[in-house]
Amino acid sequence: MFRSLDLETLQQCGMLTSLCFAAAFVGQWQGRRDRAYLLCWGGAAVCHAATIACFAIAGPSMGRVTGALPYAGIAAGSLLVVAGIRLFDERAPLARWMVVPILLAAGGHAGGQAVGGATGLRLSAIGLATMTMAIVVALWRSRSVHGAYRHRDGRWLAVVAMLGYLPGCAWVIATGTAPDGLAAGLLMVDHALTILINLGLLAMPGRRAITVMREQNHHDPLTGAHSRAWLTAKAPALALPDATVIVIDVDHFKRINDSLGHAAGDAVLVALVQRLDGPVRARGGRIVRLGGDEFAAILPAGLSMGAAMRLAKSLCRIAAMTSGGIPACTISVGVAQVETGDDRLDRAIARADRALYRAKADGRDRVAA
Repeated sequence: MFRSLDLETLQQCGMLTSLCFAAAFVGQWQGRRDRAYLLCWGGAAVCHAATIACFAIAGPSMGRVTGALPYAGIAAGSLLVVAGIRLFDERAPLARWMVVPILLAAGGHAGGQAVGGATGLRLSAIGLATMTMAIVVALWRSRSVHGAYRHRDGRWLAVVAMLGYLPGCAWVIATGTAPDGLAAGLLMVDHALTILINLGLLAMPGRRAITVMREQNHHDPLTGAHSRAWLTAKAPALALPDATVIVIDVDHFKRINDSLGHAAGDAVLVALVQRLDGPVRARGGRIVRLGGDEFAAILPAGLSMGAAMRLAKSLCRIAAMTSGGIPACTISVGVAQVETGDDRLDRAIARADRALYRAKADGRDRVAA
């Protein structure tokens, strides 16, 4: 199938594609000089183009030493991808283990040249395959260790693409032969996988920006509590029978602002969320800022009404504590649970809000249901 392909043309296309990606990475870096990972990925693309050029110039006449250089270049380009991802994750770009894949790739080829024949081909393929697996493990660990969202940020494409190099190595290891047309076929595969890797890398900054924007939209910038946007997005999953809604309002908050200033009022809200967040999270719940000085604690199903009332009363006591020069405050609290006929969380919030106003009417600094 691959015998009719023009190997020289494939090599030129591969070099041109890699250099285009290198230009794209460097162009992005020109706009954001703080993103050094773009330079790493651009360097990896240049390294890939140079490796193809070395193979094209030397051809099958590569010696033990000169032939090891492009194999080391393959490993170096792959490691530049890993170094860029480490920088993207705000980690040190280099690690001591990173010299091992270079030695494996170069050593495998040098050993294969020394032995020659089928055994030599197998040694070269084993070196490349082992190097590839080392890179894959490094990429996979970066995905699993550094945040759940990263499985969507593009690096998984690099993992899949690196695995795509293994079948060719496996063929050579199993048969000890490199049939006619294999070089052209592998070059076509390499061309496709290179595009896949670089597209995944180009997608990572944009995906991170979308994730950061979503996180910012889902959190109140002052207090760190979840926002109404988060509540709207999560409401269908939260509106389960017996889920608990605790609506919280700071008593006489306008008086705090008028007498001590808005900065003091902001400090009260921040301190309030910090104090209440621990007890609420311990029950599996989250605090949402509904607006102004009104908050809601949303707790999952399984909490009895009696336990919800006890939790609400403990929140009142915690809120009244003073520390660090933060003005003292009390809260009024309304408690309600999602009922079987409720199709929206808003219904439980509305009932808790009515209970809150009863608590205020009864004298504030208390809980009503």
